[in-house]
Parts: sequence; C-alpha cells; structure tokens
Amino acid sequence: MTGVGVMANALLLLVHNSLHITGQRPQPTDLPIGLLALIHLVILLIKGFIASDIFIHQWGRWEYLTCKFLIYLYRLMRGFSICAT
Repeated sequence: MTGVGVMANALLLLVHNSLHITGQRPQPTDLPIGLLALIHLVILLIKGFIASDIFIHQWGRWEYLTCKFLIYLYRLMRGFSICAT
C-alpha cells in the first residue's frame, strides 16, 4: 500500500511540475495540490523507514536520535498537511 501511495503522489507531483515547466497557465488549485502531493510523499517515505526499522541495525548508538527525528518529521509533515488542506 505504501508503494502505491508513493508512486501515485510522485506521479501527481511530476505532472504538476511539468505543467509549470511547459508554461501552461496555473490554476488556483495547482499550488495546494502540488504541496499536498509533496507532503504526503514525505509522510509515506517516513512511514516506510519507521516500519522497516533499517536504522536500528546500522547506526548503533544513533538509533534513539534517528527515531526521535523521524517521529518529529512525521508530526511536522502531518501538521503541514492539515494546514494545507
């Protein structure tokens, strides 16, 4: 489910960026949709990192700080998502 969400949000962000590059006139909803796609892409990637526990085995003593940072970043992106909506 995470893979589908990452691909869908990345595609949505790519489409919105390509519209701006080609010079088409931006619609009023383009900026919020692009921002939400970027925020949700970051949220899904953070959830993937937390779920896979890849940082626990690699960094030894830094695992506590890394976990706290990822949780803080997740909460920050969730707040951005609420504000952008």
